[in-house]
This record gives sequence, structure tokens and C-alpha cells, in this order.
Amino acid sequence: MNEAKNFFSTEETLIVILGERIRKRRLDMGLSIEQISSLSGISRSMLGLIESGKSSASILTLWKLSKALRFPLNELLPDSKEDRITLTRKNDLKPNIQFSGKIQFKEINNYHEQVDFFEVQISHGKFNKFAWIKSQRKQNIIIKGGSVELIFNHDSAILEEGDSASFFGRSLIEIRNENTDPAVVYWISFI
Repeated sequence: MNEAKNFFSTEETLIVILGERIRKRRLDMGLSIEQISSLSGISRSMLGLIESGKSSASILTLWKLSKALRFPLNELLPDSKEDRITLTRKNDLKPNIQFSGKIQFKEINNYHEQVDFFEVQISHGKFNKFAWIKSQRKQNIIIKGGSVELIFNHDSAILEEGDSASFFGRSLIEIRNENTDPAVVYWISFI
């Protein structure tokens, strides 16, 4: 099997970045996919495919989206520098450790403006959404140790060691650790 198939090509990467930019702009404006579909004349299913990076958009579609999103077309298009590979050596990282009541978080990634990477230690208790969680950003967590319960707008989930979750920050309401031992969570937040 060809290992190259496991990696995004430059074209696929650009399509994903474009979709993320369109979704971010739509969310920043507080609009649903249905509303943008109505404003742009592009079907909801096509918008979903574009935002998820599963489909490319024609120049006409991009022009319609730029008008509906009131955003210059060139601002939607990825910059070539975004396709660069950035390496950070472990000795270059200087974690920022902070305490907030029974929660300790250590910023692991402090070198890229579009990604926040924390190791969070959550003691026993119930906690409102952390202040550093941006509502419009995609959140990905991996439970390194212990377990936590995430309370969302219309759902909840108990995650144990090795489990992971992905969600937008705006949907998270509360985090609970019912155990006496602290839970350790890798928390990745990105645009």
C-alpha cells in the first residue's frame, strides 16, 4: 500500500482550508448554512460539502459565497504560506502553566496562532466552560487519564481514558469530574 495516500495533497489541504474559512466567516456572522444557502443561491448540501473540505468550489460558487458572506474573495482563498510545514522542537517549547481553582492547564503549543494545545488537569467537581475556550473554534479533546463528563446544549457524554471528542466550543456548557482523582485531558482548539 502506498503510504502517500495517508497524507493530504496540497490541493486537498487547500480545499480543507477554504472550507474552514467559509465556515468560520459564516459562524462569525451568526448565520446558519440555510441562511447562506438562501443568500448565495448555493444548495445547503453543496455548502456542507465545501465547508467540510469534501468538495472544491468553482470560481462562480466562491464569488457567490464572498457576496453572501460580505467578505472579499481573496480573503477566502488560502495563502500559500499556510501550506508550509512548521516544526517545533521539544526544547523550544516553554509551557505556560496556570491555575484556575481546581483546574490546572499547561499551554503546550505556543508557536502557532491558529491552534491552542493544552494539557488540562481537572480535579473533582463541576466547572463552567473554561474562559479560554472560544465559542466559534473547533475543540478536540483526548482523555489522557481519568474520566470526565461533558455537558452540551442538548446532550452529555462521559469520556474515559483513551476516549476523544470533537465539538464547537459554543455547544459545551459544563465539565464534570465525579471522581476523586484528577482527570488529565489533552485539549486542542483550532480555527
